[in-house]
Amino acid sequence: MQTATQTSTLGPHGRERPPGGAYVADTLPRRTFDTVRFAAPRRAARTVLLVEDDELVARTLARTIRERGYDVVHVSDGRSAIESVTTRRFDVVFSDLNLPGASGVDILNVARAYDPDVPLVLMTGAPTTSTAIEACSLGVLEYLVKPTPTAELIRVLERAVATRKQVIAARTTEPSMNAVSSVTESMKALFDRALASLEISLEPIVDARTRALMGHAPKLTSNVETLNRDASITAAAEHLGRLVELRQLVRKRAVEVFLDLPKERQGSLFLDVHPSELLDGDLYAPVPPLSTIAEHVVLQLRVRGATLPVADLAARASVLRFVGYRLAIADLDVGLACLSQLGELSPEFVKLDHDIVRKLETSASQKRIVSALVAMCRAFDSQVVAEGVSTAEERDALFEAGCEYVQGALFAHASPHSGTRRVGEGSERVRRQP
Repeated sequence: MQTATQTSTLGPHGRERPPGGAYVADTLPRRTFDTVRFAAPRRAARTVLLVEDDELVARTLARTIRERGYDVVHVSDGRSAIESVTTRRFDVVFSDLNLPGASGVDILNVARAYDPDVPLVLMTGAPTTSTAIEACSLGVLEYLVKPTPTAELIRVLERAVATRKQVIAARTTEPSMNAVSSVTESMKALFDRALASLEISLEPIVDARTRALMGHAPKLTSNVETLNRDASITAAAEHLGRLVELRQLVRKRAVEVFLDLPKERQGSLFLDVHPSELLDGDLYAPVPPLSTIAEHVVLQLRVRGATLPVADLAARASVLRFVGYRLAIADLDVGLACLSQLGELSPEFVKLDHDIVRKLETSASQKRIVSALVAMCRAFDSQVVAEGVSTAEERDALFEAGCEYVQGALFAHASPHSGTRRVGEGSERVRRQP
């Protein structure tokens, strides 16, 4: 009897064939299969930094840019944008003008300082002659008015990329270590010039209910185009490891400006201290000029996203208070890692980060967060100051949430003569303390 021949169900390499008896590869034309297997690696896309706080506008712009084959990194505030341009390279930077944390001009200043050849595009829904002139002084490639037509956005994008290619092709290539050294030396030179021309002005801190003046905080400017504002000067100092040097200089100059004020308009002076200075004996010594006005001085620690690097924090705080200083923690937000140390430091003041203050009146959930933070601070007998207040609506919402004091552009504006901020010249009048 002849045995029937059985059809094998095993395919290549001993694998069992799927139902139907064919692999996907078996069903593809030979040339297609070869193409899939041996396709050339895809060229890395160029990357665009998009800084835009309006989510709807950002989604529209990002979609248009991605459709042209570019990767998009989107951030919605100035602080994140500055961090982005100082930590990675972009082929083009598109930035809105009015942003929380830092202005579009600040961001482009820092971007230009770190990468002199990156094409910069400034966008605004409220164009003015002064911002257009400032944009030109930065070497901005385009100054776009929102809403921007899609065709115009694509034209600017393609022009920016082409400009970048031309600059790179024209530049003589140096060894990488020499290039890094050159950029660092250039940044050092710019920062030295910024320090030499540093101007200190004082921004008022006022009672949220009565508008009475409570104190002041320094604001920085310089005549170096790429390092002419608070955010860009501080970012450069951090990059060069010279933040302590900057803080010390600002404290010295701020005291001089403070002492020039009429005594009835002095109040408290809030001065930044780098956390590492808590380990420095000089801060605890009764050395003029700071110690001579210690009863006016509030030393504020800016420790956003980090813990205070001091084990005996409570003891050191006691020594600072013995000298006469009061203490504050600045940049408090819901993500701050040092919340557990709030009780140990027991600061007289806590400053709310401006990112959670912006447009507070439009968000019920944000109001609840601020109310909870204020309640927590009060549990530690700390008074609350909100930074970055730019509208009366924000001020009123903060007062309703229990915030005692406010600081920001609502209470101080640029002087047309000096370009610096003068105390009490804001869109709202600041009352003297009785």
